[in-house]
Amino acid sequence: FFVPPPPLRPRGARSQPAPMASASGSALAAPTTVRTSVHFTPLRGSSGGAAPSGLLEVDGLTLLLDCGWEPPFDVSVLEPLRGVAARVDAVLLSHGDLAHAGGLAYAFARLGLSCPVYATLPVSRLSKLALYDAHEGVAEQSAAGAPFTLDEIDAALSRVSELKYSQTVLLSGRAAGLSLTPLPAGGSLGGAMWRVSKALEEVLFLPRFSHQKERLLAAAALEELPRPTLLLADIGAARANPLPRKAREARLGELLAHHLARGGDVLVPVDTCFRVLELCLVLEAMWAADRKMQRYGLVLLSHVASATVHLAASQLEWMGAQVTAAFDAKRTNPFAFRHVQVATSLEQALDRPSPKVVLASAADASHGFAARLLPAVCAAPNALLLFTAPPRPGTIGASLLASPMPQSVSLKTRERVPLEPAELA
Repeated sequence: FFVPPPPLRPRGARSQPAPMASASGSALAAPTTVRTSVHFTPLRGSSGGAAPSGLLEVDGLTLLLDCGWEPPFDVSVLEPLRGVAARVDAVLLSHGDLAHAGGLAYAFARLGLSCPVYATLPVSRLSKLALYDAHEGVAEQSAAGAPFTLDEIDAALSRVSELKYSQTVLLSGRAAGLSLTPLPAGGSLGGAMWRVSKALEEVLFLPRFSHQKERLLAAAALEELPRPTLLLADIGAARANPLPRKAREARLGELLAHHLARGGDVLVPVDTCFRVLELCLVLEAMWAADRKMQRYGLVLLSHVASATVHLAASQLEWMGAQVTAAFDAKRTNPFAFRHVQVATSLEQALDRPSPKVVLASAADASHGFAARLLPAVCAAPNALLLFTAPPRPGTIGASLLASPMPQSVSLKTRERVPLEPAELA
C-alpha cells in the first residue's frame, strides 16, 4: 500500500556539508544543519483489502492520515487507534467515502480523538452523506444498529476545516512550522493527495488517485509534483490496467441493453457518493444518446440520493475543464438529470416500471438497499447483478464473484415491520 521512493539519503537526516578550510589550512566548523525526523506507522490497510489509515509523525507532531471503516463496522478494527488517539494533532481526509472517512464519528465519540480535521469542501460534505447512508443502511440490516449516532456524525464533521486545492495551511502552536496542502487526486469529487512539509522535508500522501481523465474529473497531475522526501502511495493504481474509457462505456452499454431487452431488471451496487457520480454521468449520456434505452427506467437509490445529487450540482468548480466549459458556454449542469431518477426509499424505486436499472447502495451489497434488492434479483431469470468495482473481501458481493462460482450463497436479511395495534396494547 505504501511505497517510498528510492532514498537519496537516510530518512529524517540532512546531508552534512564537507568541512571548509581557511587560508592557513586549518579546518573551519561546518554550518549547523537542522535535522527533521519523519516516521510513518500504518494502522491498517498496508497489505491491501482494508480501509487505509496511518500515523505520520514529523518532529514529534502526529497526523492521522485518513480514518477508514466499513460495514459491518467491527469495533475491534479501530482498536489500534485507541492507544494513539490522544496524541494525534490533526486528521487529513483524502476522499469522502467510508474507506477513508468511515471511522471518524466513532473515533471522536468513543476512542478519545480530539483534534482538528482537514479536508476539501466536497470531501467534508460527502463524508457526512456517506456516514448518514451507512447509518441507515446498517440499522435496517442489523439488530444492534450502527455503532455511531447521527449526532456523533454531525459532531465529528463539524471539526473539519474545509480547504481549496493548493491552499496551504500553516499550523501553529506545538505544530508550528508544519504546512498542509491538498492537491487534486482525481477519482472522486474533491479527492485530494496531501503534501505535508516542514523545513526541507516533504511528504506526499496518495492513498488513492486516478491517472485517467473522466467525464466528471481531470486526472491527477502527478508529473507536476516535485520529488518528495517520502512517498506514501496506493500501489493498486499502478497495478491496474483498465480498458480505455470509451471501450469500458461501450461494454457497459452492451450488457445493460442485452438484459433490459430480455425484460430483466439490472441491479448495480454502488457507493453512496464516491464513484457513483461518474457512473451517473455515463448512464445519463447513454440514455440521452439512444432512444431505445429511454424505454427503460434508470434509478439512483440511496437514503441520501437527493442530497448527493444536489450537492454535486453545486460543486462545479471542483470538476474537470469539460464540465466547467459546458456550464460557462450553455449554463448546462451535468447533474440536472433528465433520465436518472432519484429515489430515497425502496418503495419509490419499486414504483418505477420494469425493466429498469437500479443503482443502489452499498457497493458490495452487504447492507443498504442493494442488500434488500439482492434476493429478488438473484431469483429472477433475466435479471442482472452488475458490479462495477471488485467488492471487499468477506462480503456477499465477493462471495458471488468467487471463482469457481459457488453453488449457493447464504444471505441473511432483516426488515423493519410496523407493529400492529394489538401488539402495542
